[in-house]
Amino acid sequence: MSQRVERIALLVTAVIAIAVTIADFAGALTGLPWLAQRIPEITLLLVALLVTFVAFEQRDYSPRVNSRIDESATHIIEEIKKLHGTEILHFKNVAQIYSYVATKLHGVSKSVDDITWGSRVAYRTSAEQKAYQDYLEAMEAVCDRKDIEYREISSLTDKHYYDRAINLIEKGYYTYNLGYYDLTHMPVPLFSYILFDRQEVVVGFYRVPKLPLPGEVYISITHPAIVPLFVDYFDTLWAGSTKIKDGPNIDHAILNQIKEKLETKDDSELS
Repeated sequence: MSQRVERIALLVTAVIAIAVTIADFAGALTGLPWLAQRIPEITLLLVALLVTFVAFEQRDYSPRVNSRIDESATHIIEEIKKLHGTEILHFKNVAQIYSYVATKLHGVSKSVDDITWGSRVAYRTSAEQKAYQDYLEAMEAVCDRKDIEYREISSLTDKHYYDRAINLIEKGYYTYNLGYYDLTHMPVPLFSYILFDRQEVVVGFYRVPKLPLPGEVYISITHPAIVPLFVDYFDTLWAGSTKIKDGPNIDHAILNQIKEKLETKDDSELS
């Protein structure tokens, strides 16, 4: 790239940066919410372009100066990555979301916060069943790790979810913890979601039993202003939940009560 082209690029970038800043201060972007909400990203991107141009143009500086330029450019790029990591991912179906969750579970480094209200008990296709099984295996693998805290909140409204929880408890996974809510008299569809390291939330599973499943939305969110809402809501639910398992403490009396309730439910459905 010639020096003349570099100078033109620098000038254009600077002009755009100044124009965006003035427009933002003047309130001219209020009619363009999509653009106004992305001022931080645009600003960082323009600054990164400036730093990049300067870095290429000033390579005849001393190694120390070049190193400082590289550090500045790297820092800005990392900040841009953080901002651009706030996307929302959409999943087309149950199989896709469970496959994604299974993959994410294998990559967690600190914690998993999982709300499984237990409304989904049937799967329509072999692909969905396979993806769900992969999720269960990933869940068990994470619970077997000593460096991960796994907290689950569930209503255990179906024998499948009860058996799943019992399996994790009986296998002695110390880091697996379970909070319980009795939703017998609360037939309101509720969101289920899972948090990975409190930095990403995957949410969906709310249509059962009120509406048919087609049309249900499944998304992943990493926005730093939105994820804390789900984190705080989980903490609020956890604080008010009945702790079936909390560290080494297991409430066998509650487990027996839930088991009896499920057996009574099954008998009434068969009669």
